[in-house]
Amino acid sequence: MADDVKREDRESRTGREQPRALVLRSGTLRLGDWAVECEIVNVSVEGANVRATQVLEPVSRLILNVHSCGEFECDVIWQDAETLGLTFREQGPKTEKLYQTLLQDSEGATGARRATRVQVLWAGILRSGHRSSECRIVNVSLSGAKAHVSNPSELASPVILTIDRFGEFSCEIVWREGDYLGLKFLADQQTIEETIGEAVPQIRRNQA
Repeated sequence: MADDVKREDRESRTGREQPRALVLRSGTLRLGDWAVECEIVNVSVEGANVRATQVLEPVSRLILNVHSCGEFECDVIWQDAETLGLTFREQGPKTEKLYQTLLQDSEGATGARRATRVQVLWAGILRSGHRSSECRIVNVSLSGAKAHVSNPSELASPVILTIDRFGEFSCEIVWREGDYLGLKFLADQQTIEETIGEAVPQIRRNQA
């Protein structure tokens, strides 16, 4: 019961009365010289709930970078280990556009269960035409992967991702952020599941 009261209080402080879209979109939290990757769990025109890839020290303000959508200055309204409730410091056309964009992306996921994203650390090679670059895959799902690349500007979509233990994957680059690329697998999810599902069982669609 107490947990329910706390949850309601948190949600009321993050603009819960506003429509909120479940998005599960990758992003980055930044403050000064440090930055940490995060997953945007849900978003409204007033704020967002995010889950960082590590437990953070308490902070009151930071910048949320939503890959392919821009940066947003935020106040931290609540924090529970690696999960944070944020409100946008400036609310208006920019945050409305963010909400609509992520909502459309969410609705475009076809009604099927959204792909679970799992943290990994796999070495790979990205090839685009006659150019190639070593990369490190930092997370993966049935729909795509996030890759750290030393020279991402030299690669153009589409690309071929090669991972020794799994083979080759045809991909589309869907976002760029610094040395990171967001990759979308062009094969269907069943094929991806059959290829890497044994190594990463968390991404299988029949998992509870």
